[in-house]
Amino acid sequence: MRTTRKHFLAIAATGALFVLCLAPAAAQAQTATVQSLQRLFVSIVGRPVDAVALSFYLGQSNTGAANAIANSPEANIGALSSAQIVDKFYINMFGHVASPAASSFWSAQLGSGLTPGALAIAIDTTTTSGIDQVTFNNKVAAATVLYNALDTAPEILAYSNNAAYAIGRTYLASVTDTSASLTAATDPANIQSVINQILLTNAVTLQSVKSRKTHGSLPGSFDVDINTTGPISVEPRVGRNGHLIVFRFSGAINNAGTAQVTPVGIAATPVTNGNTVEVMLTGIPDNQRVTISLTGVNGIVPATLTMGFLVGDVNSSGIVSAADISAVKARAGQLVNTANVRADVDANGKFDQADVSAVKARSGRVLP
Repeated sequence: MRTTRKHFLAIAATGALFVLCLAPAAAQAQTATVQSLQRLFVSIVGRPVDAVALSFYLGQSNTGAANAIANSPEANIGALSSAQIVDKFYINMFGHVASPAASSFWSAQLGSGLTPGALAIAIDTTTTSGIDQVTFNNKVAAATVLYNALDTAPEILAYSNNAAYAIGRTYLASVTDTSASLTAATDPANIQSVINQILLTNAVTLQSVKSRKTHGSLPGSFDVDINTTGPISVEPRVGRNGHLIVFRFSGAINNAGTAQVTPVGIAATPVTNGNTVEVMLTGIPDNQRVTISLTGVNGIVPATLTMGFLVGDVNSSGIVSAADISAVKARAGQLVNTANVRADVDANGKFDQADVSAVKARSGRVLP
């Protein structure tokens, strides 16, 4: 976590952001600012604003933004009565339902044509004193601190789904009119804990790993499956220009993180491609066992596997033997395809004497 939005944090540090003290009609004429959008999101959907929404609404009319937020699926107020809408906003802003008098007054305003978005602005701008104002200002201050703490690409991307929004609502629900609640909510350790929870909503799991190569002039590429658990897998083909290892995950990858290979070799900067992370390994000698480690996939997910590189080990037994020589000879005359590609050990796109010679030359080698 890095704090880069210092101008917002400086506002939040006061414990109470400034309150729009305009009459509702005047407030409707205002342009949406970062501060007003934060207040609208706390009021209408009960969570800190996210970066995408802020960018979209910033500079629009305040009432236009409020109405759009209120009409969004997340607000989910379409089937609510006027009194229920009032209570929803009161709970988001103040932590309690409206009093009978307030409920009656604001419900009547909705019945007279006031839109739900304009209602949120009106409740805010007319609540200028007392415990409710302190509570709402504390919630907005806490929301601002969390928003500014979500400042890395993985964090911003993670805070863009319903599960992450729910975490934001839970976070704000703990903030009341007391300074102690605001202090606890904005404590760096707590902020980091909340961010970690948000990052997990964007977590993915490793599904499979392939070693991918082109073979001569044949179109496309050919994969060899690499076990992620159980017996170690061996890549039996030469790596003239390196070995491309493809990690496939359960969901879209927006941050490939970093890659490392040990005890020998170089892992290039990983590249994302849909649900995959591709890592090019170079400097891997023949007859070598290595561990490939990914860190920070989508900001938080690690992935590690161990595999072997042994040219000629067509059956992935960990030793080049007569069985491998026989397997290559048996492919003579066949076309290289995904089922038999392991036997094209020189990756030239055909099964020939060069493959047989390459395996024979390594006969007896055992993967360490």
